[in-house]
Amino acid sequence: MLMVFRRFRATLVSVSARLLAATATPAAHSDILGGQALAPRTRYADTTLCPWFVGSGADAGARVDDGAPQWSDTHHYPPVGTDAFDVTPALRSSAPSLAEAQARVAELAANGAPYASTDWITAPADGVLDEVLTRG
Repeated sequence: MLMVFRRFRATLVSVSARLLAATATPAAHSDILGGQALAPRTRYADTTLCPWFVGSGADAGARVDDGAPQWSDTHHYPPVGTDAFDVTPALRSSAPSLAEAQARVAELAANGAPYASTDWITAPADGVLDEVLTRG
């Protein structure tokens, strides 16, 4: 299930009660792509911290373009792909067409992203793409 977020305005397509109760923590990009050694759940000696690391944020362009977009899914960190416009080939950062935005969201979903966000100033469909897509 993919949810599309716009920075100050969010539409939740569907979310489980369990996810609503979860807490996300900021994560550096290298936390997500750097491999097990940098994974937040294994980085700290205090194992009581492990349950607090339930989500992660990363630049969607780096996540998809690095060739290993499934790392987050494999290690059970639902990623929020930020700057969805920046995946190669980059879209206009301020006003993509509706077709471009829909194609980008479908690409991110195919690469395992459950969430995506952008900073599109003039967003297509008034900033809401209410699509439910199957994740890859």
